[in-house]
Amino acid sequence: MTNPQSAADEFEARLGEQLDALYRTARRMTRNTDDAEDLVQDTAIRAFRSFAQFQSGTNFRAWIFRVLTTTFI
Repeated sequence: MTNPQSAADEFEARLGEQLDALYRTARRMTRNTDDAEDLVQDTAIRAFRSFAQFQSGTNFRAWIFRVLTTTFI
């Protein structure tokens, strides 16, 4: 079983690498700065709640962008 703190740290590190790109994409989707910030925040919350389902060794970037798109829709 994975230590919950290490899972949170791993999520935070992986998310941090993608934040700028997530924000740029959210900005294009929403065409509004405030809405883009909200979308990225909602995405981060949903992704964190589902991080236990993320399969290590797979493409985190693709996964988090799928969460972003689904959240936007």
